[in-house]
Amino acid sequence: MEKINEPLLGGTDPKRQHPFLNSILLGIAIFLILTLDAVKTNYNFFFFINKYNNNNNNNNNNNNNNNNNNNNNNNNNNNNNNNNNNNNNNNNNNNNNNNNNNNNNNNNNNNNNKNNNNKKPNPYYLTNVESFFVYFLSFVAILLSSLIITKLREKISILISILIFFIVFIINVNIYTISIFSIIIQPFGYHLLWIAAGTYIMTISDRSNIGRSFGIFFGATAFLQGLFSVSTANFTYVSQFVYIFFMILAVFLILLLKNPCCEQNENITVAGNDTQSFLNAIAYPVSILADKEFLFLVPGIVFLGLVQLLFPIALLETTISFFVFTQNIYGSMSFLGAVISILFGILFDRIEKRYLLFAVAGVGVIGAALNIGYAHTTCCSQGQVNLVYASYIFNTICQYGLKVFVYSLLGLLYLDCRSLSVNVCCRLIITAGYLLIYIFFFFINYTASFYIYFIVFILACLGIFKFISSNDKEIV
Repeated sequence: MEKINEPLLGGTDPKRQHPFLNSILLGIAIFLILTLDAVKTNYNFFFFINKYNNNNNNNNNNNNNNNNNNNNNNNNNNNNNNNNNNNNNNNNNNNNNNNNNNNNNNNNNNNNNKNNNNKKPNPYYLTNVESFFVYFLSFVAILLSSLIITKLREKISILISILIFFIVFIINVNIYTISIFSIIIQPFGYHLLWIAAGTYIMTISDRSNIGRSFGIFFGATAFLQGLFSVSTANFTYVSQFVYIFFMILAVFLILLLKNPCCEQNENITVAGNDTQSFLNAIAYPVSILADKEFLFLVPGIVFLGLVQLLFPIALLETTISFFVFTQNIYGSMSFLGAVISILFGILFDRIEKRYLLFAVAGVGVIGAALNIGYAHTTCCSQGQVNLVYASYIFNTICQYGLKVFVYSLLGLLYLDCRSLSVNVCCRLIITAGYLLIYIFFFFINYTASFYIYFIVFILACLGIFKFISSNDKEIV
């Protein structure tokens, strides 16, 4: 196992040990791994789109049924009036008309039944129960990831996540419907990947370059995602051999990474088959929530979960089609996110953190105001489309800037002691934020989700300001 953690191709060269080079390599590898998740199903996003589209279809069907009922009532009223005027002559006609109407109705019902029977179930759609089951598995996967990373280290854990994604990829390209097995294992691969990657970046960085390391890492991933999106209209039309090549290249890049350190800096151990020891090892990372300094950043971490879901779904509320979003809008916003990530990473290491916070707060408040205006605008009008474009730009800047900011602040405070615990708790809180906005958007109130977003953002800014004020010496 230790040999796998050692870097390939000149690992002893000092240039190969540079954190920026390893951040770029890891960022590229993360992109290549996540493309395996973009085929037919995407755990983070695509099943929400199909759920939203299905809800719209149901509403349209209900409207059509109401219109048909109104038409039938009008026809019946007309027939009744005619019957009153022509009692003798219209009895026979009414009988004939009724028979004809009944036959027509039967034919229409048969046609509707045929059409309904011909409709194939959406293979990407998860029911509410399945969606909440995925969230439950996500929390379990996050808690178990700390044990895997402690035992096998970051690089091997990422290789395990690649294997999981590849298995899901093979299932998705060969089975037309959602596979229960892929639903179960996919959250484990996804969260293991991000926890191991975040821990690795903190482990190879120091206080003088933690911002640039995270900025380069997130920037490289976002840039390649944008490049892939604008060059590919539909992920499912890309040759399967391209994805297999991506997987092989990702494995090679992971093996090129430098060894993060000699041993993990966490006190996570399991004594044989002792159940209590196993449970304590799982619960250990969560104990960082008792740290007051970490709690200041919790609203900011929750915000990162909210923004991941809310704006892609909000865009599809308008007349923008899914493929236009995927190819043009998402690609453009990924390019913008890459620039913002690198810019904030550079500035984080060079200027006072308060100035960065003021910049994020200013952009975020404008974005939040546009969100609320969008939520109260007439659906599908050109004004709403314009608002949602402007909103997405401001919120992309806020999302990527705040992501680099929060992770870098956590790195400054915890990279020497509890980097794994920090990343485990970050994934727990981000997933909880994702679940929160999912519940509000689909089950409580669509407009309220934007107000929740605004409130959480204000709390995030206040918490970060308090964190900076309380740790002036540590984060200079």
